Amino acid sequence: MTKSPQSDEESAACPLCGGLDRRVFLDGPDRFHSRKHLYRVLQCGGCSCVWLANPPLPGMMSEHYGEHYHDVIAASGEDDAEVRWSGPRRRIERYKSAGALLDIGCNTGGFLRTMVGWERYGIELDPRTAARAKSTVGCEIFVGDVLNAPFAPGSLDVITCFDVVEHLYEPRRFLSTVVRWLKPDGLLYVRVPNIASWEASMFRSYWYGLELPRHLFHFSPRSIRRLMQSSGLEEVFLATRSCY
Repeated sequence: MTKSPQSDEESAACPLCGGLDRRVFLDGPDRFHSRKHLYRVLQCGGCSCVWLANPPLPGMMSEHYGEHYHDVIAASGEDDAEVRWSGPRRRIERYKSAGALLDIGCNTGGFLRTMVGWERYGIELDPRTAARAKSTVGCEIFVGDVLNAPFAPGSLDVITCFDVVEHLYEPRRFLSTVVRWLKPDGLLYVRVPNIASWEASMFRSYWYGLELPRHLFHFSPRSIRRLMQSSGLEEVFLATRSCY
């Protein structure tokens, strides 16, 4: 296996808190594609954020996805959708019963289909997957980068992001954008893999949620809370699952 030489990114401050107390968390390959190149993952000693030290350039990242990857993710979102999405739906409905809802990274629309009675919108980067979502849900799906989406400030009651934030190069910039789309009492529901879970500790570079190099950040409850609070959000619910 080969490993990237140390880069400016690897020696830089924590991208979440700016701290300089960092350590090597692990080195690992892209196991989904069975590739041998090793990527280095760092952890901040201050806020516990874990991030990919030297990620592929944005223009090259499509090489690490591909049609097969999108097909696998699409299939997982379709698997018994009513059961799969019952927990998020119940949690959202504790705070909101109806309104305008946007699902970022909506995949083929499995979650959106369960939100009957809502004014539904989606954002999906992959055009083939977005077309499936539009045909099955029948709602407006924006195809492309979230930062280019045309939603008006204060127009949405709920925004959901299931397994999205860990893929982003600039999570702070992403949040500053989507928070503006929310109404003053709007709800942002985010789900990410938990790097502090026992599965991550046990399986290390074989952990399902690592997904190198597609996952650029790896959050714990502590670091995701810090990220959300720094974006001006107030916490109403945070929980972990026993398995991802």
